Amino acid sequence: MSHQNGRPRGRPGSTLILTRHGDHTASEEMLKSRGRRRAEDLVRALDGNEIDAICSPGIARNLDTAAPLATARRLKVIRIRQEASAAALITEAGRSVLFIGNKGDLSDIRETLAVPRPPPLEYRELAILRADAAGRVSIVRRRD
Repeated sequence: MSHQNGRPRGRPGSTLILTRHGDHTASEEMLKSRGRRRAEDLVRALDGNEIDAICSPGIARNLDTAAPLATARRLKVIRIRQEASAAALITEAGRSVLFIGNKGDLSDIRETLAVPRPPPLEYRELAILRADAAGRVSIVRRRD
């Protein structure tokens, strides 16, 4: 996904699902029990959504949030450097990618893709960006 004339553009038929990691402890690394429940709830929240890849920075709280869905879908979590470009999230047309991020990288992705509204910064919030055959992006927001 990219932007053209200030409007989000995507690779035809691609989907990018953005969400924030689960609630974490003061140590910033471990999920709280509420965060672990949220990670389990993400499996149900994304039921019916095709997911070809799950991406995340290599931070424990993000990886722990991704783990239940990765197990349920039999996918490996692809670790992406936090400073990596949003374009790295979708490498080919027709792919559906879930990115479990942090406030900073979700904000960077929103800016890079010229998404008109704030990124999903609240726990349990999802932003689903879908590109049609012409690459026009529609955005659906929901809470899991």
